[in-house]
Amino acid sequence: NIVLEHVDDQPPQSIDKANLKANAAVVYNSTQTLTGTTDVGKNNNNIYVQGDLYLQGTLKGNGFIYVDGNLYITENINYQNQGNVIVNIIVNGNIIDQSSGNSINIDGIYFTNGTLTIGNHSAGFTVGNGAVYIVGGLVSDYHTVFTINYGKFVNNSQKNPNTLQTAAAS
Repeated sequence: NIVLEHVDDQPPQSIDKANLKANAAVVYNSTQTLTGTTDVGKNNNNIYVQGDLYLQGTLKGNGFIYVDGNLYITENINYQNQGNVIVNIIVNGNIIDQSSGNSINIDGIYFTNGTLTIGNHSAGFTVGNGAVYIVGGLVSDYHTVFTINYGKFVNNSQKNPNTLQTAAAS
């Protein structure tokens, strides 16, 4: 089952990844694992990962995380709300759910040129606070319920000044 709320059907825009890398506050030149609390800060405190990213824990701030490989979701990704702004995660490869447990919740705005592969979660896979833009398609070999609770501030440039609107990695 797929549950969608507040679906945005605008076509994706392209992203200038060279510009994102040049203006990133933190650049990882290889595969990286981020756990615990990851502070993406305000506006230009962006993170660029040249390689894959394994991600779980809490995100705070309203910047970008750009992954020039695949994003592996290893457990829940929660958002520490700071005035209704949210982290934008741009993935040039695929987003792959490797988490365990009955359910998974991810917060944030996710953009991927590839696919979103969700795992086996009897209680479902939920994008609880944000949005997902998938160019390559949704993949699941299981009977997992996939739910998106679209954040009302996602495309609001006043509440989320660093938003990409509707965009995909290029």
